[in-house]
Amino acid sequence: KLYLHFKGFQKIMNLDEYYEVRALYLEGNGIRKIENMEPLVNLKCLYLQQNNIHRIEGLDHCTELVALDLSHNQIRNIENLACLTSLENFKVAHNSLTSIKALEGLLECPSIVNVDVSHNYIDVVSEGGQALSFISTTTTTDPSMEEACLGLFGAMPKLLCLYFHGNPAVRKMTHYRKKLVAGLHKLRYLDDRPVKELERRACEAWLRGGIEAEREARRLYAKEQDEASCSMVADFREMQERHREKMKKALDRIDREAEAQAASRDEYERTGLLQSGWKVFEPDHHSRERSVLSESWDESTDTDMGAPS
Repeated sequence: KLYLHFKGFQKIMNLDEYYEVRALYLEGNGIRKIENMEPLVNLKCLYLQQNNIHRIEGLDHCTELVALDLSHNQIRNIENLACLTSLENFKVAHNSLTSIKALEGLLECPSIVNVDVSHNYIDVVSEGGQALSFISTTTTTDPSMEEACLGLFGAMPKLLCLYFHGNPAVRKMTHYRKKLVAGLHKLRYLDDRPVKELERRACEAWLRGGIEAEREARRLYAKEQDEASCSMVADFREMQERHREKMKKALDRIDREAEAQAASRDEYERTGLLQSGWKVFEPDHHSRERSVLSESWDESTDTDMGAPS
């Protein structure tokens, strides 16, 4: 790791000796351009937030990059990501992005899992009537904000986490969260909270049949959860019974051995002869073994095998 944050640097330079660096921290400087990154071929994480960068460039040699943070800069367009074939986490929040068209460069990098474009100025689909590459013009010539968002983010094959809040476009979309959750089937986290199974089912049902379909989906989910809980309890009781039977057999064996040993001991005391296969044990050996097993049974049922609530 190389920590160069909050140092007042205005330019990236003199990194030739740091070719083994995996994480570079350059946030909080006055950097205006991403440049001179050629030596950092092993770089995994690059933190350039809180600078004055206007353009994404100069990363052609950083092909191993996994995390890139460009938040709090002046970037107006996402571009030049095709070389970052391993990039998974990309943050470009609090920049100067104004349209969905400006996000089109995300599609150059299909490996992205987590993208943060929150708190920008995204308010229109495109500026100047520019066509979107991910929406067929034969389907629609003037896509809505919902169609543009679903078209863009739906075309990112590995996207699981999306931060889009804080953009004016959110206010333009009625039922924004429901539509994105229903339309982006792989999404696991949207803005301020995770997308759980219940919410996904409810949103998909709402999209198909409105509020009544959503209520029915929630009812069915609750029923499934109740049935699953009952099944878990039944499985637990069955496991308890198997364990109880196993312990009973073990205790019966100990009792039989104790009786046989007592008989052998009586014979030994009477005749002075010890039957073949026996030796002299401590008098309380079997009682202690039985006590240990009984305690084990109590602990396993009362603590380790506590019944589901």
